Amino acid sequence: MLIIAIPGTAFTFLAYVYLYSKHEVSKITPYLFLVPAISVVFSYLIFGETLLYTELFGYILLAAGIYISSK
Repeated sequence: MLIIAIPGTAFTFLAYVYLYSKHEVSKITPYLFLVPAISVVFSYLIFGETLLYTELFGYILLAAGIYISSK
């Protein structure tokens, strides 16, 4: 579990810090909701876990929510 959690969280945190140096916090905070999605991508890449269509649909909804909340 740590093999998946650490890269996903570290990658997202570094991206957040980088974006924080360039943009306002209110514009980048919704992107923290991508942490679970990035962890699932890392589990796919590292362990070869399968991605279900329901998960992909959920990520599409997540991306749409982030897009709408950032407008």
